[in-house]
Amino acid sequence: MADVLHATVTMDHIADLIEPLGEIQAVRIRIRVGSTYADRPLGETRARTRTGASIVAVLRGEEIVASPSPDFVFRAGGVMVAVGHEDGLAKLRDLLAGAC
Repeated sequence: MADVLHATVTMDHIADLIEPLGEIQAVRIRIRVGSTYADRPLGETRARTRTGASIVAVLRGEEIVASPSPDFVFRAGGVMVAVGHEDGLAKLRDLLAGAC
């Protein structure tokens, strides 16, 4: 753990996290063109409150934004790394697609 905390985060580190952690899963969710939340800040989603899932990072090309703040603005094509239970992650996917 200390190595990860003191090292530069790379795509390899993020990829390693996409393995099941018991009942908690880590997944990638792409913000699609036309998403209700494209070009809007994370805080407007109220994602954790509404779904129980947490957005822990956002990937934009080669850029990795760890622990995005509520004012972080989503862009179409960005990929979120989210953690939570399967049902919460499904709700998060629906929310970001505009289904909630």
